[in-house]
Amino acid sequence: MHRNVTISGNVFYDAHAPVIRARSVGGLTVTGNRVTGAGAETVTDAHLVAAEGCSDVVVEGTT
Repeated sequence: MHRNVTISGNVFYDAHAPVIRARSVGGLTVTGNRVTGAGAETVTDAHLVAAEGCSDVVVEGTT
């Protein structure tokens, strides 16, 4: 299991949801990222991350 992983301040080009897939991470924080290009309008905080078996997941500030 991985712990305290932060993904912040990135730009994902032509990305489709989910942009990030995580498995067995405790303390996953995904904040302040931007999604651009085709399909970007469908990627929201709720759809950005696919987390399986993760705990303490925070996803916010996606534009």
